[in-house]
Amino acid sequence: MIRNKIGILVIACLLTIGTAACGAGTSDGFLYTKRVSDSNGQFEHGELYQKRSSAAKKVDDVYLRFMTKVDDDTVLGVYGEGPGTDSYVATYNLKEKSLTKITQVTNIEEQRISATSDLSTVCYGDKDNGIVLYDLSSGESKVIEKPTGLKEPMITEDGKTLYYVSDWKLIKQDIASGDKTTLAKDVHLYTLSNDESFIVFTRMGRKDNSIMYRYDIESGEETQIMAAKKLAENLSISSDNTKLGYVTHTDAYFSSWAKTVLNVCDLKTGKSKVAFRSGFAAYIPSIILF
Repeated sequence: MIRNKIGILVIACLLTIGTAACGAGTSDGFLYTKRVSDSNGQFEHGELYQKRSSAAKKVDDVYLRFMTKVDDDTVLGVYGEGPGTDSYVATYNLKEKSLTKITQVTNIEEQRISATSDLSTVCYGDKDNGIVLYDLSSGESKVIEKPTGLKEPMITEDGKTLYYVSDWKLIKQDIASGDKTTLAKDVHLYTLSNDESFIVFTRMGRKDNSIMYRYDIESGEETQIMAAKKLAENLSISSDNTKLGYVTHTDAYFSSWAKTVLNVCDLKTGKSKVAFRSGFAAYIPSIILF
């Protein structure tokens, strides 16, 4: 998810987003981090922005990556002051504008992290393909599985089940017994709905694009939602489970010049609209749909 960097001040250019794109009710915006660099391309600081209506508002000067939503006011992510500095699993409260460090991490893979609903256990992947569970009460971490080609490990809210991609297979694993079930094959990325009743995952299309699918956890039924025009990243589902947010990148001569685009897909109709397009050469390391 991390893209090449260029020595330009990052400027976010926002497009107007209406209720048709962002949904109604609790699905009312998104959150993103941007990296600000000096004229020589050196990291200066990170900025967190929130968009809930027609305009984006800067929340804080904080560099938070690989974010996942905890509740309407709190996100979980990896916090750091910049390249070469210590990184921490942390929560950020949007209402109070407060950051809480949970634990320092040195070997975390650059992908999404997750946690149980009470934040007692944090789950992330390390750079050795290990699935790490960190126990907040004891301060201990342990590698419980080392699947090959690991991507996107996630723990359920009750702490009983893991989901992850291994060798292009979407796996469900019972933590207590270690029993594994293959839910789908040829899977690139996925995300779990907020009520944990379904999964949205992607497969690679013939045009280097992503095909979106919905997998019902109870029935095991798999249905195609839509085909994106480009490769999708950073999947996230809205609070009311009706919209899918996904990131694509515009074509550019240098990949570091590409713009970050947040698309929002209606999971019922399969129709997708652009909700946000970054400025030229913008570096957006994390963006999630609320």
